[in-house]
Amino acid sequence: MSNLLILHGGRTIGPYTPEETRNYLDNGHLAATTPAWTEGLTDWSTVAAVLALLRDRPASRTAPEFTDVAQRHLLPDGVRGFSWGALLFAPIWTLGNRVWIGLLTYIPGLGILVALWLGFNGRELAWRQGGWRDLAHFQKVQRRWTQFALAIYGVLALLIVVLTLYGRGHVQTGAAGTPARPAEPGRNTEKEERLSLPLKHSDFERVFKNRTIAEVRSALGAPVYEREDKAKGTLVSVYRKITLQPGTNVPDDIAMILFMNGRAVSFQYMQEKR
Repeated sequence: MSNLLILHGGRTIGPYTPEETRNYLDNGHLAATTPAWTEGLTDWSTVAAVLALLRDRPASRTAPEFTDVAQRHLLPDGVRGFSWGALLFAPIWTLGNRVWIGLLTYIPGLGILVALWLGFNGRELAWRQGGWRDLAHFQKVQRRWTQFALAIYGVLALLIVVLTLYGRGHVQTGAAGTPARPAEPGRNTEKEERLSLPLKHSDFERVFKNRTIAEVRSALGAPVYEREDKAKGTLVSVYRKITLQPGTNVPDDIAMILFMNGRAVSFQYMQEKR
């Protein structure tokens, strides 16, 4: 048998059978102009009009499922709740759920407050927009919005972590890939174990670039000559027979290291005139 819903005192009540509704009319509990709705209508009508419609409609063996307009006013268990999709993805969630007040999230400064408000009220607003097949359909769609928003934010968070770690590693290694502050020559590292003088120019500069004066002297010993300019903060140390000429691999007569502010910054190589 067909049923109908009644909008009374700002609340949706029912469903009632036509016979129950006529009794309410006869007893004066309802007016003929009271808003009412039944399956198949696209909007609210009056009690009198709905009763007339049901009188002409063939009886149904199963009770109708109240959707569309009725669902907009009824809030069954499972509609209310916090919406992470509305909070985290408010601008897109608003369009997908036709909750037009959410367009305020596009306004700078106001958007975050509107998104937070949608987090608490978005599900109810989306339900009242109608268009859902049933409660299960509504819950499934809202669950997908939440999963989508959390997935996007999860990927962004992971990307930020990766970029942060990469940035730290890049700062520590420097452009040439050598340590910004190399280990002291006395330490038992793999590079130090392979250090055997004399060295090629490229290896010599790679090992001692950016080293402190103490670190260089610990590895090479005292220079044969040095000149210091305290006003400029520079020191030139001169060593003999510790580097190899490119191509010939003959030891250089002189290798000079320029220290600035206590660290090796440049290198020069010379051969004595014979």
